[in-house]
Amino acid sequence: MLRSLVGSEMCIRDRRICNNSINDHVKATEVEQLVHKDVAEHLEAKLRALDDKNMQWNEDIEREQRALEEAKHDVERRRQDYADKLKTMSERLSREEDTKAAREEERLMIEQAKADKEARAHARYCASTKLQAALKGMFTRQVLIGLKKKAAKKKK
Repeated sequence: MLRSLVGSEMCIRDRRICNNSINDHVKATEVEQLVHKDVAEHLEAKLRALDDKNMQWNEDIEREQRALEEAKHDVERRRQDYADKLKTMSERLSREEDTKAAREEERLMIEQAKADKEARAHARYCASTKLQAALKGMFTRQVLIGLKKKAAKKKK
């Protein structure tokens, strides 16, 4: 009986140790579950914060993209305006050059007409001068002939 008491006492003692060990494991498991729950809540909060930050970044990126698109459209509109102005200025310059060329041609024609008129006037002047000289010569000859006839009549 002494052996069996010692054995039952050992079972009681071992049971206490096992129960304590089990209780320690249960407590450790509960603590582990609490830590797991706290870590999971912390990670979920971090994920929500990251999702919020990601959404904010996406909104910022979209806003910046819209601003860039607007700036791009503004630049394109200004480029088109400058192209239109350049075209208008080129057309105006072309018209001015055409007008200048027409004026120059007209001026040259007027100068040519004036030169032609002066040449004709000079030719008329020369012709009239020759005519006058011829007439003077003719009248002078007639006067000389008349004088010679008078002189010849007086000699007779």
